Amino acid sequence: MSGLALQLAALDADAAAVDRSYRLYCAARDWHPDEAERRRLHRSVARMQRRRVRRFLAKTLRPCSQFDVRRANGLEVVHERTAMCPELERLLASPGAAVEAGARLKDGNTATVARVEIGSRRYVVKRYTAKTGRARRAWVNGHRLCFRNIPTARPAAFVAARGSGPAYLVLEDLGGATLDDHIARDGLDDATADAVGRLFEALARDGLTHRDTKASNFIVSGGSVSLVDLDALRPVRLRREIAGDRKRFLANWEEPVAARFAAAFERVGGGA
Repeated sequence: MSGLALQLAALDADAAAVDRSYRLYCAARDWHPDEAERRRLHRSVARMQRRRVRRFLAKTLRPCSQFDVRRANGLEVVHERTAMCPELERLLASPGAAVEAGARLKDGNTATVARVEIGSRRYVVKRYTAKTGRARRAWVNGHRLCFRNIPTARPAAFVAARGSGPAYLVLEDLGGATLDDHIARDGLDDATADAVGRLFEALARDGLTHRDTKASNFIVSGGSVSLVDLDALRPVRLRREIAGDRKRFLANWEEPVAARFAAAFERVGGGA
């Protein structure tokens, strides 16, 4: 059974896939399914998946086959190797100027977000005012979600000054619209509601809390819904934090829309 657990962990199998695989495994061996053994399989898969995530996250801040780290002139630059291109090189050479020249999406006391176009490529750049730790966490969390196939804006690069000074997070530009703008323009259909429900189910599956599930942190693009602004995302400390994320999300909406999202949580298994 340990071999089955290892394969399911490598495939990022969800609870339904684990159950289905266990039934097929038992049928192929003419075994009678055992509830205690099924639960043990679930625990083994979850434990192996957590181990895979920890090993991967350790790579996101050091040179390896997927990431590169450069330190020079008082700056640390971390980037995904496949994301590097002449346009990104130009952006990383002067990220502050790129933000100033870009189209502002958010302008706050602690962070500024801009859409930046360089040649044929578009990025979203978030500048943190002396918040290097938050920028670093957002970089790692973005790759955590990508590794676990949870829709988000893929981080391309992270720039931090040694000591004080701003930090920059460079993300792929998802385009699209924030969830509240999308619903105001096009209304809410079941496909969009279910996509949001699957996001919450995925966070619960991985034991994660976002802690800022306002509507503007969900981006609707190309028929999918992505979760962004991952500065505060972390593993849950108390199970009620998962319910708190959903409660905060539902508080965004008037009753008809909130009820449709709550129904979607139940449909996709995210209401527990």
